[in-house]
Amino acid sequence: MWQSVGVGGVLQPPPKWSCKVIHTTTRRCKVNNNAGAESKCENEDESGSARRVPPSLPHTVRLRLAAFATTQRSDGGIRTNLFSLGDLKASASLRPGAHGVRSTDITMDASHGLWARVFFPAPASVTMDDDDDPLPLLIIVYFHGGGFVLFSAACRLYDSLCRRLCRHLRAVIVSVNYRLAPHHRFPAAYDDGVTALRYLNTNALSLSLPADLPVVDYSSCFIAGDSAGGNIAHHVAHRWASSMTSSSSSMKMTNLHIAGVVLIQPLFGSEERTAAELELANVCPILTLATADYCWREFFPEGASRDHLAAHVRGRDVDFESFPPVMMIVGGFDLLKDRHVRYVEELMHQEGRSKKPVGLSDLSFEYLLLLLTRVVALNLSVAQNVMAKALCLFNEEEIQQRDLLHLDAFEF
Repeated sequence: MWQSVGVGGVLQPPPKWSCKVIHTTTRRCKVNNNAGAESKCENEDESGSARRVPPSLPHTVRLRLAAFATTQRSDGGIRTNLFSLGDLKASASLRPGAHGVRSTDITMDASHGLWARVFFPAPASVTMDDDDDPLPLLIIVYFHGGGFVLFSAACRLYDSLCRRLCRHLRAVIVSVNYRLAPHHRFPAAYDDGVTALRYLNTNALSLSLPADLPVVDYSSCFIAGDSAGGNIAHHVAHRWASSMTSSSSSMKMTNLHIAGVVLIQPLFGSEERTAAELELANVCPILTLATADYCWREFFPEGASRDHLAAHVRGRDVDFESFPPVMMIVGGFDLLKDRHVRYVEELMHQEGRSKKPVGLSDLSFEYLLLLLTRVVALNLSVAQNVMAKALCLFNEEEIQQRDLLHLDAFEF
């Protein structure tokens, strides 16, 4: 159980809204239902004083975490061969699934083996406007997590996640199968992300859609990702924005407009350790401090330190005027949370000189989102609600029109 607090929006900041918190444990919780307020969950020890503790997890999540733990080495590394045995794959199918979602794989760059899995919602779920005409479909370009070294767009976990997002957000989901480290180190994943956007831009008017669906609204394209995918989403958005402002850019006449970026606990880092990294180094088995260091070693060019620009992401280094609006999802027991908050604070400092808003969704006391989004599909209902709320904060009026705000109670 957790609560989401947000500020910001593309057209205008949304009004303050109450956040419903569902309590399922014996923890004593203090909740202020005004937007921007803090919610604290505590356990009382024998002396009667309160202390923060990680929340309990659903048994299905605990089982998946236990399975993942068997693939980890004591130095934080991952036994990728052993991991691959449990990394089940799902096939794309244009035949509607149980909830009407269809999918197909498209090749974006054969020379680099780059492809993506595209998910289409059921025709019956398409939202109609006041004239009873179908609204154009939103498009979300999603980058999966996995520390740059694990998973794929065909992974059953992420296939299930994208199907659920497609169904509940009524959007076309493009899940990019970027190249993985260590065989393909920096900047391969970023290059693949930009190539994917260029492909969508070039093929915007000819991208194959089922005949029973409305057109895709390429002017409302969102980039999203969790963990390493969140890192990729930031860098791809940064590159795309830079290409739009470059005087020599051939991409200025673009069909694709990035309406917002959703960063779900992105993998950031540097040589300097933050307080949270020291305090929470081993709290989450999915991402310990040693595992984060391992992922960076696998991804960086040989000899690079954690101060490499891929890891040391700072809001003040962003060209704020050209960069899309941002929504950052922060987990309270996430060892990287200090970096996420600092990123947003630096962006908001720039916001003081601009009218473009920034959003921060703080899940710090209610549920350990970290354990759900480092392997984001461990709990699909949470991921679904995160994305719905994030899109709401970009443009609440449009999302209300698409009837996505019925998801106001977050439970498992």
